[in-house]
Amino acid sequence: VTVSSVVGMWVFNMIFMFSGIYLIMAHEDFVPFPVHLVRITQWWKLSRNWETTTIFFIYTFQQFWSAVVFSFGHLFRLSWYDNLTLLGLAASGFGFLSLLMLMEPCGLTRAFHLAYELVDHHEPWSPELSCPAMPKSLRWQLFALIATNMTVVAVWEQAIVYGAVGRYLRDRWRYLSKHVTLRL
Repeated sequence: VTVSSVVGMWVFNMIFMFSGIYLIMAHEDFVPFPVHLVRITQWWKLSRNWETTTIFFIYTFQQFWSAVVFSFGHLFRLSWYDNLTLLGLAASGFGFLSLLMLMEPCGLTRAFHLAYELVDHHEPWSPELSCPAMPKSLRWQLFALIATNMTVVAVWEQAIVYGAVGRYLRDRWRYLSKHVTLRL
């Protein structure tokens, strides 16, 4: 159960991560980050681009969501809605990330180095080679992709891993547990 839960979530998360990167790269205003202009020792200059902004939001939402999904509750765990601490942290985290993702450019988005406005004054960007602002419509599309990712992972966990499919597979292959012993 644990392996199918973790590996299944990882596979779905990778599929949606690649889909998000493909979504932004297919946009007409996309400008690839000029990585050849940045020294490897100057890692802090690798921010302020569409790729980093996309990876940040998809990955951070996935991190928060994994805590919720793994706390759906089963035999020995309370459900997430019974755990008020987890519920409060997840709600505040999702609220903050959603607000940050969909708000207009401001000091907060600049503090997170998000590519919400034209970047031409931070290395390696320049007036000759600038990073255009990520359109709000594209951010809404990414938000929809992230919501779909969370829904698919939740359905995987509830319907497949702990649902009828998981029960069938556990009952079908239970005889192997008599022959396989793991000792740590």
